[in-house]
Amino acid sequence: MPQYLLSIYQPDGDPPPPEVLDPIMENVRAWNADLRAAGAWVFTGRLYPASTATVVRDRDGGPVITAVHSDAPDTAATDWAQIVALYDQLLTVAPSPVVALHRAVAVAEVDGPAAALALVDRLDLASYYLFHAIRGHLLRQLGRTAAAAAAYQQALDRAGNAAERDFLRGRLRELSSEG
Repeated sequence: MPQYLLSIYQPDGDPPPPEVLDPIMENVRAWNADLRAAGAWVFTGRLYPASTATVVRDRDGGPVITAVHSDAPDTAATDWAQIVALYDQLLTVAPSPVVALHRAVAVAEVDGPAAALALVDRLDLASYYLFHAIRGHLLRQLGRTAAAAAAYQQALDRAGNAAERDFLRGRLRELSSEG
């Protein structure tokens, strides 16, 4: 239940259609503040802000990380160094290449896309569409447009639903217009 409270998308206003990923992922301010606070309280033992959460004790570290994300009004205000530290802790109690991939996303915000790409390229996740999508994003940030397009295409080939495919097609269109 706490995981649900932290990850539920319940905007205070009218929600976008569920097949639209961008507004859901990028508009944290629209998430229901009461549900975020309740979930953070369950995991941290205190009311907001969740940024006071500093320890991942078990495999349920994901919701603690989500709480820190939801504490910030936008991506730029997110405490990415704290998120990297929480992922480090999560990797010690629940090591997996998917957790390492998510950690690399936070590393990109702290140390830049080159550092994150070096971490991503060490992972054995070739069948996972998000691996390729994240590679594409990092390569795009590094100005490596052709490699980014190839990575996005690999992600598109592996994407599991229409919303993911539409999102990736949009990224490919953006690349071609930049190009």
